[in-house]
Parts: sequence; C-alpha cells; structure tokens
Amino acid sequence: SSLASSDGGITWTATLTPSAGTTEASNVITLDYTGLFDTAGNAGAATSGSYAVDAARPSLASAITVSDTALRIGDTATVTFTFTEAVTGFTIADLNAPNAVLSSLASSDGGITWTATLTPSASTTDLSNVITLDYTGLFDTAGNAGTGAATGGNYVVDTVRPTIDISSSMPADDAANVALGSDIVIDFSENIVFGSSGSIVLRNVTDNTTAASFTVSAGSVTNSAGGSATIVNDKLTITPTGGLTAGKTYAVQIGTGGLIALEDLAGNALIPIADDTTYNLSTVPDDDGDGVSNEVEAAAPGLPGPGGGTPVAGDGNGDGVPDSQQTAVSSAQFRATSTISTDQTAPPTFLTLVPDSLRGKTDPDAGNARITSIAQEDEPALLPEGMNAPLGLIGFTAGVDTVGDSETFSLYVDKDLDVNGYWKQDASGIWVNLASAAYSGGMVEEGGRLRLDFQLVDGGQFDSDGSANGSIDDPGIVGAMAQSIIEFRPILPILDNFWF
Repeated sequence: SSLASSDGGITWTATLTPSAGTTEASNVITLDYTGLFDTAGNAGAATSGSYAVDAARPSLASAITVSDTALRIGDTATVTFTFTEAVTGFTIADLNAPNAVLSSLASSDGGITWTATLTPSASTTDLSNVITLDYTGLFDTAGNAGTGAATGGNYVVDTVRPTIDISSSMPADDAANVALGSDIVIDFSENIVFGSSGSIVLRNVTDNTTAASFTVSAGSVTNSAGGSATIVNDKLTITPTGGLTAGKTYAVQIGTGGLIALEDLAGNALIPIADDTTYNLSTVPDDDGDGVSNEVEAAAPGLPGPGGGTPVAGDGNGDGVPDSQQTAVSSAQFRATSTISTDQTAPPTFLTLVPDSLRGKTDPDAGNARITSIAQEDEPALLPEGMNAPLGLIGFTAGVDTVGDSETFSLYVDKDLDVNGYWKQDASGIWVNLASAAYSGGMVEEGGRLRLDFQLVDGGQFDSDGSANGSIDDPGIVGAMAQSIIEFRPILPILDNFWF
C-alpha cells in the first residue's frame, strides 16, 4: 500500500504488510512492466529478492495428553504438550493443574514437544481436573507472542486411604456382651476390595490364639475352616464358624507385615492393623470358663434328677445345679448338621458333657476335672462307608488333676439322633466305639435323653494332642456305624428311664 515517488518517478516506495496467521519462508514480489514506460517509450519486467513471512502465533498442534488419568497415592504421570512450531519462554508458571503439582518441564526437540511430571496432591479426592495452558508467556522464534489459553488432559485424583468407621461397625469397637452368634461387620470410610496380598485375622486375645484367618491374594480371599470373610461395598463381614466363644476378647487384624489386604477402588491401601486395640470386642460372660456363655447354658433343657423331680432350667445332667455354675459340666448348643461350616441354620440341638462322671453326675471323689472348651466341627472328609455323623465332630478340651490321668466322661444328646456310640479312630486308624463295654463305656437313656459314657486317658491313643500334659484334647463323633461286633442299636428294656 501507499505507493509513491519523491524524486520525479525514479525511486518509488510502498508499505508491505504480511497476511495474518501465515508462515512462509519464501515469498517473491513481482513487478509487471506492461503498464509502465520510460521517457523514450520503452516497456519491460523485473523481480525483487525473496522475503519471509511469519505472522502466526504459537499454539498447540494437538491436545494435551496425560499418561495416567487415574492418580492414586504414589502415582505420577507424564504430561505432553506438542506445539505447531518451536516456542520459547514456556515455564511451569504458564500452567495450572488442579489438585496436583507440575514439575520438570523440558523439551528434547528444540522446543516443539514439551513434557512435565504431574504429581497428585495428598489427601485429595476429585474426579474432574483439567490442565490449563496460558499462551501469553510463550513466543515463537520470530518473536510472535501467544494469546489466550488452551485446556485439556482431564485426570482423576484419589489420594485418600480407606479407614475404619468405628462408629458404624457392628459390633462397635470395645463392645461388651456380644452375642456368640454375631457376625463381625466392619464399616469403612469408602467402598473397598480385597488387595494384592496379606491376611485378615480374627484373634482370640484372651487365649492368644487365632480364631479365624483368611488369606488375601490378587484381589480375592481364601476362607479358612474358622469362618468366612466377604466384602459388600464399604463393609467387611467376618462370620466365624460355630460362632464366637463366650467370655473372650477378640481383635481383628488386617494386612499385618505391611501387606495390602484391603484397598479402595482406586487402589489406595488400608494402613495395616497389627494391634489388638484398633478394633476389638468382648463376648457375653462365661462364668465357668468352658467357652459357652451363661446365656446359652441357661437355655439347655433341664434333666429330671435321679428322684424324678422337676427339671432345673439349664441343668443338662440333672444334678440340680445350673451348668453355667459348674466347671465340670458344660451344656452347648449345636446344630443338627454334619457340616456346620456350610449349614449354620440347621435346627439347634443341645448336648451336655460331664467329666469326672459317675453315671452322668460329677463324682465328688474323682477329682476336679474341668471343661475348657467345646465346639462343633465339620465331620472328617474321609469316614468309613455307612457311618452317620449327625453332629459332625464334637471337639472339646478338658483339664485333669494329674498328668496321665484316666478320665470318665458322660455325654448327653437328643435320644432321637440316629447314633449307636461315641466313635474315634484308634492308633491303627480303625474306628472304634468308646461308648461300648469293650472300651469300658456304655449307653443309657436317662430322663428322655441318651447318655454316652466313655473313658479317655491324658496322653493316651485317643488324646489327640498325643501328650500327657494335664489336658485331654478330644474330637469325636456321636454317630452310628455297623461293625462286626456292633451291628444294631441294642433293644433293651427301659426301667426307671435307664437301659441296662
């Protein structure tokens, strides 16, 4: 524009303005002489030298990319910015990353492609975060300044660990008098899943033993014979096989040894719980220390005494004293099933166990034997063909006065159970009936119940711990099996409610 001459037509000037938004390294001006004549009337043509045009502002050639768009504790991501041309003046100050920090901004190709490290902020949860680039601090090599802004690269930040919600857990932390049939439901601050490795342990703090243990691996759990562990949304439920034991304190430990047993949906691990105080509870009282609560023993059907008097509630052996008040008598509620671990809703049935027994009553001259635990267990995987175990295994421990003592036991069960003895395997693996004359035992009906009498020796072949140590550990079967010497339940006359 503005073509003019100031010396009579020899020298002319014009203003050259580049086109907007254009970059071109080679441009040539052409002068058409066909309309021009010198003073002699001659016409002609000529060209000028080339020139470059760069009127384009710096901008991104493609969207901002983030290598990891779901950031959890310990994660970082690489953010990439690719421009249409090399830029200068690009710094972290030109960027905004909500709930995160950008660092290490650099280019390895002369300023066209830039990368930065994105680190999420701690203790933050936000599902929508977008990076903003401010162009105003950027320049291309021709000196054109950027203008405006660009956004992109949405990412999620979750750097909050799940925690136990003590107030919503059932039973509550430090709860007392917890019912023995209770599930343990631990509530968390958010939805959880099983982690990569570790264990979940229900500890019997009182006895310093493991009540149940569950192995976690690759997002799944392997349940143990002690119970089951399941997760629904934000709740972990532990169901102990056979219920809790009375008079005990329990604690839950999760991910001991620094392993990741539980995590949230983003993969943030629960901080391991390796103590007995973070979450614990105590069960209903057990005054006689047999592992059965006072409440359960009080519910046992009373047995008429030897004189045929009115039964006393909770007196399962008819001696006139509630079983909850006697260390040598224990009444427990079992379920009429051979597999209690998978059938915990089977009909209930009570049994009563008496050590130091003399015809079902404690013998005052025999000593001070005591029941320390009694529980129902699943029947063994391998049983003889034809053996019926309607209650599975009966597991109990009993303390004796003198190491190596022989102890006489009486066990009262429902007379309608299909049983003909108290069965155990001898040292050679043969199943034998200890409630038979061959083993100084017997069976008798008393007060509408079936009483099985048998003997065990501390450290003998039927003491499963194998040691003469003052404690008899006995898993046995109240069941029925036909053998060469016992093929049928004996048909005996009943006299005064006894078989002879």
